[in-house]
Amino acid sequence: MQFQASETIIFANNPLFSDFINFVPDPCFAIDPQGKVIAWNQAMVELSGIKAEDMLGKGNYAYAIPFYGIRRPILIDLALKWDAQIASTYKYIHKNGHTLVCETEKLQFKPAESRFWSTARKMFNAQGDCIGAVAIVREIIDLKKSAEELKRSESEKALILGTTSEHVSFYDLDLRIQWMNKAAAESLGRDVGDLIG
Repeated sequence: MQFQASETIIFANNPLFSDFINFVPDPCFAIDPQGKVIAWNQAMVELSGIKAEDMLGKGNYAYAIPFYGIRRPILIDLALKWDAQIASTYKYIHKNGHTLVCETEKLQFKPAESRFWSTARKMFNAQGDCIGAVAIVREIIDLKKSAEELKRSESEKALILGTTSEHVSFYDLDLRIQWMNKAAAESLGRDVGDLIG
């Protein structure tokens, strides 16, 4: 498939490609169109426990073993060739042009409670030919826990302040109402939704 003018081009045959991959702070790896590993950055080494020299040049889905414990097509393969059946094995997957995003849990190298966000994308040369795919993996369990804790905290606050008979309102610096409990709204003869903002 030829690239569009708006597509990003990554030159895998450029000597700076390895420097770029290693510069990426998140775990990152790349494969060629035949599925052989052409890049495995230091962050990927740290996450998977597998040295780059032990992974570079490997094919036959060897890069899937650290993730799932078996050789199988994974997100980076779907970036090269979409397959709805393989995509259905993911809890969440989103496709936007050549870019894929997914969320996975409890990968082989982190079997305990863990959650990962991954993105994969085709790579093209200057002529627009596909020369492989690149994937980036990011652990998001702390982010998810923080979001869940914030949601729980907000729910508790709303429950406590919403059921008190005292009038409670929260204003921003421009004195616009950001939050108001039911008792405060009722004292004005209005609904809370009518007063926010």
